[in-house]
Amino acid sequence: MNFSNLIKKHSTIIKLISDKEGYYDYENGGTWVSGQSEPVDEEAAVFQLSIKDLNSNIQYSEGGQYTRQDIKIYIHKKLLIGQKIVYKDNEFTLSEEIDYTEHASGLRVYLARRAGE
Repeated sequence: MNFSNLIKKHSTIIKLISDKEGYYDYENGGTWVSGQSEPVDEEAAVFQLSIKDLNSNIQYSEGGQYTRQDIKIYIHKKLLIGQKIVYKDNEFTLSEEIDYTEHASGLRVYLARRAGE
């Protein structure tokens, strides 16, 4: 199955935050420079978790119970669990991946917990 059109119809821009590695700045005395977060725009379909989602088998994860403030992200790109994203000025952390790549043209669904929750 191909979900590209469905994702495109409901797509929005999210910001993926990827950390760069730190480095020693030898031109300035060898001081350590921490890696800087670098937001990258990516297109994805984002939905609030439904009551059905909250009552199903995804209700609990290592981080505890999901809430209505958490989201599901439908995307055709591999992301990293623990990676931060920004959606509608709120930061989220990817907590689980549901891999449909074999059956749905590379589709991946991620559950993301709102930061600070």
